[in-house]
Amino acid sequence: MVAFYATISKGVLEEIAEDQESPKKITRGNVMRSTFQEFKKKALADPQVEKEYRKLSPAYALRKQLVKIRKGADLLRSTIFNIAIN
Repeated sequence: MVAFYATISKGVLEEIAEDQESPKKITRGNVMRSTFQEFKKKALADPQVEKEYRKLSPAYALRKQLVKIRKGADLLRSTIFNIAIN
């Protein structure tokens, strides 16, 4: 469960946070939601989550580089997939 929590907080939510540059609280209906930075700080306060986060950091750094290269080359994920399987 801890690894899953760290993966979600580092991967998916980090990508969402990049799209939401504003440090303001996110609202949905009448519910106030924390910003990613607030969520990350709270999650990393747990030593187990922090350990998994640090352990997964190199993999996510590589993933981020690959996405940047792919976008810079104007390639779709499906194109990369087709190249990889052939």
